[in-house]
Amino acid sequence: MIGIDALDYGYFLKCRLKVLSTLFNTAYRGVVENELYMDTVASWKRVLNVGDENPLIRDPRIEFANIPLEEKKTIGKISIPYDKSIPLEKELEMVTEFVSSEIEEKALVVDITAIGRGAYDSICNAYEKIDSSLTKLLKKADNFLIMSPYGINPKGTRNKFGVFISTFPRPKEHETVKIEEVGKFFLTLIQP
Repeated sequence: MIGIDALDYGYFLKCRLKVLSTLFNTAYRGVVENELYMDTVASWKRVLNVGDENPLIRDPRIEFANIPLEEKKTIGKISIPYDKSIPLEKELEMVTEFVSSEIEEKALVVDITAIGRGAYDSICNAYEKIDSSLTKLLKKADNFLIMSPYGINPKGTRNKFGVFISTFPRPKEHETVKIEEVGKFFLTLIQP
């Protein structure tokens, strides 16, 4: 699973994105709906089912990197401050290196946080950089789930709708994917 914080369902297709546009037109897609969209940490806790009897964060089959489960930093094999101090390019380099080195070993959950952290110059420019890194991130993946827990428009306003793109159909094809369903759906992708 690749999280892209703040990838806005209503805006990202207006930018020149080769990979995401192709995936959007060829893979299963939908809208993530998140009532907790103003709180990144709470949103990711819902994705990973933190507080449930069997949260994803404790699943030994999954390796995590750069997940914003704390207010001031991300957690996992990659941990960065949740502020503007790490540029998008550096974050993408770290995430790509992690995925390349770990994808053969376990299922992965990684997040790209730069837009949510405000570490970007223009939203389309940030989307384009993320888009070009997706080729490397997805190269060795048999199955994938790309999702954003919320969107941010070019003016910086958050909204409750994110993106869901996967190699498998979403749980209820004609409905939005609730934020708490994302992690449960991901578990179905990694079942033997």
